[in-house]
Amino acid sequence: MTVAEKPAVRRAMTEDEFMRQPKDGRKWEIVGGEAREVPAGHEHDILVINMGAMLKPFARGRDFVSGSSAGFRMASGNVRSLDVSYMSKERLPEGRPAKNFEGAAPDLAIEIISPSEEPDEMLQKVAEYFGAGARQV
Repeated sequence: MTVAEKPAVRRAMTEDEFMRQPKDGRKWEIVGGEAREVPAGHEHDILVINMGAMLKPFARGRDFVSGSSAGFRMASGNVRSLDVSYMSKERLPEGRPAKNFEGAAPDLAIEIISPSEEPDEMLQKVAEYFGAGARQV
């Protein structure tokens, strides 16, 4: 095989490159070193907001509830953007959230399953969340 015949090796996207992407209103994650869109719609977002609102009174002053803009580093190297997450202050350095991505999964990882998501894909996410330290999914 000559140099010209070798398949191109793609370099994994860095978190800095990911953060510099244009903000287009869509939900994105880093999966397998590439930016991947996670489809969601209006109905999906209503469920997300309502779930977060139910958790917020419990967390007030003690812990953090976040939406799908928060990114969490998985042991696999992926950065997942959960629909709703609950993170104990005790697990965060100095008890404060990171400016960019958290170094582990939240205590509670909540995903609203979209019609476009395949069951195998969701099972992979669940395994990643537990593998990165989630206590409940």
